[in-house]
Amino acid sequence: MGCIAGLVKHLVCLLAFFTWLTGSIIIAYTLWALGTSTNMKRLFSGTLPLTYVGLGLGTLLFINGLLGWMGSYKRGGCMLKMFLFLCVMTIAAEIGGIISLSILKTKVSDIVEQGWDEVNQRTRNVIQEQFQCCGIAGLSEFASKLDPIDESCYRIEYIRNGTSPDTQITPVREPNRVRLLHNLYSY
Repeated sequence: MGCIAGLVKHLVCLLAFFTWLTGSIIIAYTLWALGTSTNMKRLFSGTLPLTYVGLGLGTLLFINGLLGWMGSYKRGGCMLKMFLFLCVMTIAAEIGGIISLSILKTKVSDIVEQGWDEVNQRTRNVIQEQFQCCGIAGLSEFASKLDPIDESCYRIEYIRNGTSPDTQITPVREPNRVRLLHNLYSY
């Protein structure tokens, strides 16, 4: 029986550590995205709901993981009970959020558009590279802006000049004309 109890203690410790680590990563990314974008001014105005959800979820996971980690290490029954209670509450909050989005008939595209407005340009560039798209609305998103279009909006195609083996291959930059929402629905 002692072997199983030791294994359970280590598994709870490992679960709590990964919960803490996930919360730390969510908080760090959210603060980094806020610090490197123009949204810091809008933080206290109440117009960044996904940022608030990210900070709240990250804080909940951070505290929960810390309680479970310390409780499993010190064999604190109160901390472990609080850890398990917060785990159940986190899962219930996620289910409640999904149900409320379903009741409000919120579309995934609305959530993606809201998130696109809240993230910084570096995150947008990574998303554009990974999904091979250009903006959430395609190239028309950049029509009213004076800023240059980032390299992540382009793909390089190689064109062979001629048919002989000695012909040159020239790279040609072509813009990705696909919208992000189109790529998300195709997966």
